[in-house]
Amino acid sequence: LELTQERIASDGGEIPITGNTQVRSRTLNGSEWSGMTESFFTVAGQSPQAATDVVVGEIHYNPSGTSEGTEVIEVLNIGPRPVNLRGARFVDGVEFTFPRRRDTVLPSGARMVLAGNLHKMNAGYGLGVEVGGLYSGRLNNLGERLRVEDEGGLQLADLTFGDTAPWPLAPDGAGPSLVMIDPDSGADPNNPFAWRSSTVAGGTPGWDDAVAFTGDPDGDDDGDGLNNLLDHALANSPERGESGVVVSLELHDNGSGAESFLTVRHRANLVDPGLRFRVETSRDLVNWRSTGASELVERVEQGDGTATLTWRSTQPLDPAVPCEFIRLVVA
Repeated sequence: LELTQERIASDGGEIPITGNTQVRSRTLNGSEWSGMTESFFTVAGQSPQAATDVVVGEIHYNPSGTSEGTEVIEVLNIGPRPVNLRGARFVDGVEFTFPRRRDTVLPSGARMVLAGNLHKMNAGYGLGVEVGGLYSGRLNNLGERLRVEDEGGLQLADLTFGDTAPWPLAPDGAGPSLVMIDPDSGADPNNPFAWRSSTVAGGTPGWDDAVAFTGDPDGDDDGDGLNNLLDHALANSPERGESGVVVSLELHDNGSGAESFLTVRHRANLVDPGLRFRVETSRDLVNWRSTGASELVERVEQGDGTATLTWRSTQPLDPAVPCEFIRLVVA
């Protein structure tokens, strides 16, 4: 179908389409408007989607109990424009191809739920979760590669997830799903530290359980001596108790024998994708080294949207230096 349209703008100008976009329109005939129609327009020379637009943002690969039929894969469009998944397909993992004879348009910021069994999905989640497609096969409970290509072979998404540490353990049969912490950040989806457990059993198909910080970051609403942003970042609450930050000296062997390293251990709120943690070191409390100063050596999820993170200085203590300092920075 080829649509030719002519529109006379009130200012005499044109309505150019410079990038791939979805157009919704109605036609006015006298005083009557037609029904809404929509089409996806692909500009010459542009792919219906870019390789960085589409990510797999949630995987419910091992539901608790025997409810394997409630497996879920959620596809997100993190790009600035709508994408057309017409003819795209999973070439690794489950078997699924988006319809080749019609457009499958995913607007910017939108998500699409793919499931293995519609009846069990409806029974488990209700009719409020819209299922965009049904795949064949099952997700591997031990982890596997998931790869999506468009109809022309352009790679859209590629990741290999696992079920052993440092990957989150709760999604492996304990109820939660595997959720990417911040899909918009461009984080490597193959990095287990880019993922967390969902905050609710069964996962979050069709919605997002992320909670961003609100309020005065410099205030101290609970009077505990820590500002509100730190309380939020460290997941402090009366129910959990104040976690604080623990600094210690720990022995570690980098290959030249056991040496003492400054170490920081703290609880972290993983549900807020906007939080950034880093650990810096200094020898004079004036000049702080951040790049390459520390490494994240352990993450232990607590099953409630938080995890205990352990950072270690990359340099052992130098006996010739009188003082060495380490600090946690949250932004």
